[in-house]
Amino acid sequence: MLQFLHSEHYYGKRYKQDSMDIYLLMVLRRPDIMPSADLALLMAAQKIKRLASRPTPDELNTLSKNWKPWRSVAARLLWHYYLNGR
Repeated sequence: MLQFLHSEHYYGKRYKQDSMDIYLLMVLRRPDIMPSADLALLMAAQKIKRLASRPTPDELNTLSKNWKPWRSVAARLLWHYYLNGR
């Protein structure tokens, strides 16, 4: 089902994948979703991992493979870090 929701056939130009990922994470409470294009997650990952530059969404996806099957929990922790570390 997740592949279908991420396919262009389902959401095409109307929805961005990031919006769909956040919907899956927050509303449907899927445990293994990483909205890798979210700017706050990218900035928090840069600070936590002490990276010289902000990771790309693909780099965050690669990094988050280690957090499977709980990437949604990691995303929430990264958001919390971002909101409290400003």
